[in-house]
Amino acid sequence: MTVPQDTVLCLGLGVAAHLASPGPAPLRMDQQRVATSGFAVAWVPLTTVLLVGWPDWSWWYWEFLAGRPGLALVLGLVLEVGAFMLGLRWARSVGPPSITKALVALGVLYAALVVLPFQHYKMVGTAAEVASGAGTPLWRSPGLALALGLGGAWFAAFGVVTVLRIRKLAAVVLILLAVPMTACSGISGKGGEVVVSSEQDENPANRPLMLAVTRDAEPVVRAWARRLAEQMGTPMPRLRVVEGVSSMHALAEGEVAAAFLHRKPSDHEVRYAEGEGLFLNSKLKALAMARSALVLLVHSSNPVQVVSQDQARGILDGTVGHWRGLGGSDDPIHLFVARRMDGTPRIVRERLLNGAALSVHAQEVPADEAVASAVASDPLAVGLSSGAFVHGTRVLTIRDEEGLQRPHLSDPSDSTKGPLTRELFLVTQGTPDLRVAELRQFAQSLEGRAVAEMFGYLVSDMEDDRVP
Repeated sequence: MTVPQDTVLCLGLGVAAHLASPGPAPLRMDQQRVATSGFAVAWVPLTTVLLVGWPDWSWWYWEFLAGRPGLALVLGLVLEVGAFMLGLRWARSVGPPSITKALVALGVLYAALVVLPFQHYKMVGTAAEVASGAGTPLWRSPGLALALGLGGAWFAAFGVVTVLRIRKLAAVVLILLAVPMTACSGISGKGGEVVVSSEQDENPANRPLMLAVTRDAEPVVRAWARRLAEQMGTPMPRLRVVEGVSSMHALAEGEVAAAFLHRKPSDHEVRYAEGEGLFLNSKLKALAMARSALVLLVHSSNPVQVVSQDQARGILDGTVGHWRGLGGSDDPIHLFVARRMDGTPRIVRERLLNGAALSVHAQEVPADEAVASAVASDPLAVGLSSGAFVHGTRVLTIRDEEGLQRPHLSDPSDSTKGPLTRELFLVTQGTPDLRVAELRQFAQSLEGRAVAEMFGYLVSDMEDDRVP
């Protein structure tokens, strides 16, 4: 109703506009553009009328703005529109639990601003009229009452149009959040959304498929995508090469249709993506695509050819720190691993080292591909990597307890002494996009399996795994 109250209201509506846009890529950003357009069309004219017609009342008779309707209008618009954009932008950077708490706090603050300072706006008129006792009580101001009433009708009309257009339940949540507050203030139009952009008429299926991939997953996913695009005569999907955490954030924000990474989403990522309480999004699905064996890499000139499984553990946990313990020189071992949260180090810690940490002397590099590059340039190096990245190096042979020699680390939990592997997961929010499903089906085909083997992967059997 007044600028202080409406600033808080606009901030809440900006946050709510983000929550009301849970659709998959690229629908979420489209929904937020609709919300922003609707806010501008429905709210700016109404607040302009109030700030021009009743500027002193709108600002609680602030002496600085008394008799300055132009300045009152500009400051009011800047504060209220800026609050909406700030709320929308802030909500994009935090998870649903924080957003829910913020909305509750804003609701309490708004109610307090309606009730506690009532004496500041219960009289209507100019600052001079109110100061002299000539002001009109709020409930006896027909012009202001008419403006507030028309504002309510304006908001309701745009709300109906928006719901019918977007056809998303989340849009209803946005309106339900806005209606109680606007009923208290009598001015509504802030949460209304109107379709202005013609982009809403575009079919999302015609837009380029956006995929987030980690650095290690990029080569095989790009090869799959390229072969499928050539077969079907469709545009090549766009790959965003990012870290695992960033890929999950992009998926949760609807910026990509799927994410490829060498681990399942963490609990924090699941909570962020799926939401909590009233604001629930589709469940995450982690679909196993392929797996590759974990290996130890050494420089091609290194004289050590074979180590035992126990010696391999010692290299990784730091208890074996020099080559002389392995039949080599007196020089120290330079251990290279990918970042500790990457799939390969995590699997080794959990399944080979029984939860123990990797050596404190291990040098971290961005990804498995970088591990191979580091080993290829260092004769004293050992690299923990997957079989998908061995270029320029030699794979160190591992001898198990039975004396069998294998080109990979063995999985202690596997009675057949099979390889310790890491899986490549396809993560989606809810049912995969049709084009994502086609990509997965191609990976399962004979040609897709052959492509995977070129990069050191074996394709996993098709299964659906909803993240617990």
